[in-house]
Amino acid sequence: MTMHGSHADGARDALPASSPVTSRGRHSTIRPAMRAPLPQLVPLRPIRSLEPVPAPKPQTQRMVDVFLRYLEAEGVSHVFGIVGGLLYPMFAAVEASQSLTLVHVKHEEGAAFMADGFARMSGRLAVCAGTSGPGATNMLTGVACAFSDGVPILVITGQAASSALGKGAAQEASREDIDIVDMFRPVTKYSAMVTSAETLPHHLRRALRLALSGRPGPVHLNVPVDLWEKASNEDWFDPKTYRPETRGFDRQAVQRAAEALLAAEYPVILAGSGVGVAGAQEHLRALVDLLSCRVATSAQVKSRSLTRSMGSIENDPGATSTMPSSFMSAHCVPFETPLGVQ
Repeated sequence: MTMHGSHADGARDALPASSPVTSRGRHSTIRPAMRAPLPQLVPLRPIRSLEPVPAPKPQTQRMVDVFLRYLEAEGVSHVFGIVGGLLYPMFAAVEASQSLTLVHVKHEEGAAFMADGFARMSGRLAVCAGTSGPGATNMLTGVACAFSDGVPILVITGQAASSALGKGAAQEASREDIDIVDMFRPVTKYSAMVTSAETLPHHLRRALRLALSGRPGPVHLNVPVDLWEKASNEDWFDPKTYRPETRGFDRQAVQRAAEALLAAEYPVILAGSGVGVAGAQEHLRALVDLLSCRVATSAQVKSRSLTRSMGSIENDPGATSTMPSSFMSAHCVPFETPLGVQ
């Protein structure tokens, strides 16, 4: 018995102090282990309904954006001019455009002549721009040159803000000051001042139609500086809707001209710049080959792409050749019905 008791006492002594097994006399009991305290419950927040994310607002279309879209649709690639405060919004938009190139010149007169030359050689509309006051008047000589030769140019001039018109603002070009619109009228097919953002597309469509229809020529728009940044709800118009292509001609006049040329003993053709404008170079060459006649060219033809076609006629070893137009005035009798050449 003693041996058994010593073994039991030894087993109890081997238990650690923190053991749940303790001894009360000779009877052992099991004490429950200590539990960790429960975490404090956080009250749940009420579930809110998910609010819809607002859709991004569409970027507001400005009048200058509408203006550039019309230029791009007409095939304009270059704008010539000098940046000025009253035309800065337009120049900034042209500079940021991916399809238009801004050519910054040293003088506004040079901008007009560069646009004139570019339109002559490319056969497309060219644009020149100058700020109000002296910037606009400097372009008059170059625009007059384009008008005399029938070259399509769009001239844009700056203007003081519409709210300042008639109040003597710096470089204001109103009727009370220097009326730049009236100054351009004798040397353009159309010259107008835009008085509101809503009328800018109307004036622009009319100017483009007149510049590129019939006998081409320069047109002029005077735009107040505050109108470029105004919002626009303008619907896009295809150039074909405001500038339709017409093919009308006088059949009886053509018939009389053909009979006169076929009956002529020494037929001569005077080719003007209208041949190049109409793209009739190949038709002219076919007519010259049919009649085996001489060809005289006006001075304007020598600065256009028609010169290359006339050069091929001049080098023809056949009976055709070119001659100065002064020969015709001395040796030829004019046809009594105009043929439409310039």
